[in-house]
Amino acid sequence: MRLEPKAAIMTAADYARLNLATLARAGFIPTDADHAARLAYLAHHEGAAGALAMLQDRLDERRAERLFKVNVGPARAQQLRAAAGSWAAAYGTWLTGYVEGRIVPARFRV
Repeated sequence: MRLEPKAAIMTAADYARLNLATLARAGFIPTDADHAARLAYLAHHEGAAGALAMLQDRLDERRAERLFKVNVGPARAQQLRAAAGSWAAAYGTWLTGYVEGRIVPARFRV
C-alpha cells in the first residue's frame, strides 16, 4: 500500500500526529503550524525517542557520531565535530540548521 498516494499520505500524517503527541507529553509543544512541521520532521528523521534526546540535549556521543557520518559523510562530519567540540553538539547544530532551512511550510502556502 505504500505505493498508493492516499495511503502513504494518511500513514505519514498519522505517524507525525503520534510523534507530536509524544513530544507534547514531554513538554515540547509546537508554538505554531510551522514549528509543528519542523518538530514532526525531526521526529520522523530521528524517531520520537531520538528527537526527545536531541531536544533535551542528551544525545549520546556514539549515536551522534554514527548518525552524523551517515548524513554528511565522514570527512565533513569530522571537520564540523572539530569546530563544535563534540559529536552531539556538531550533529545537533547541523540537524537543526538542516530542518530550519529545508522545512519551510510558507513555501507551499498560496
